Amino acid sequence: GIGRGDVVDFVEKKSLADKMLEEWVRVHLLPWPILSPPAVPPPEITLGTVLATTVSPTTNLPADRILLQDQFLHKSLLLIVDATPTTLVACILNRPTEGKFQLQLPKTGKPLQRRVPFCGNIPVQDLWLHHRTIDLGGVVLGTSRVGILSTDQVTDRLGTDDAKLSDFLLVRGVVQFEREELANMVSKGEMMCLTPGEQLSKLWPRVWALTDEKSPTVSDGTEIWWLATQCVGDDDSTEMTFSAPATSDLADDALQEWLTHFTQNKSKDENKSK
Repeated sequence: GIGRGDVVDFVEKKSLADKMLEEWVRVHLLPWPILSPPAVPPPEITLGTVLATTVSPTTNLPADRILLQDQFLHKSLLLIVDATPTTLVACILNRPTEGKFQLQLPKTGKPLQRRVPFCGNIPVQDLWLHHRTIDLGGVVLGTSRVGILSTDQVTDRLGTDDAKLSDFLLVRGVVQFEREELANMVSKGEMMCLTPGEQLSKLWPRVWALTDEKSPTVSDGTEIWWLATQCVGDDDSTEMTFSAPATSDLADDALQEWLTHFTQNKSKDENKSK
């Protein structure tokens, strides 16, 4: 007969596809559990709100949408760049890719390069984020201390000694949420709103550095995500208290599969031609 060791061995050897199918069945075919309303209403999400996707401490899983559909959102750092009464649009800040873009300055003709980050699955016209809001101007997004500029504005600033390409993060895609959907994620512990202020602002240079074209490897962005999850609570505190967010091996494996195919799967010849 089949012993306990055989059963354990079988469970451990199940493929990622098998495990994901089990979760699909749970979401689409099994009755949903009845959840109590949150004791505390979720914080208001507005333009410039910064969020981190997390794993629910109750289910030890991320949101169903993240696990089964948009795996790139697992362990992501999100900035709300547009908000309406019903929808919220965000860009992912910590998903660099092996692809590179080149910007040529009109005055000198000098080509500049940076890695292209994956910011979302809905294409948008190029937008440029920066965290030097006093020096570089542009539209400041809420309390995030992040500014947004057009390509023409970035080119103008790069034509002076006031800015470097490394000051900017190129956004070519966004992610859209229904406002109610995102609020539910926060209520369930599948998303957290980060506290604006000094701690978060000190993280921005490290986020921007993820797209450094000279880096020999492409970061998966999870170290920055972990640091970002510590930016909660009282920002006036002089010391940061570290805590370990809940984790999900299944979601981690699904994210790694996505990263392998969509951010780290460029050939050497493709990279040289960029």
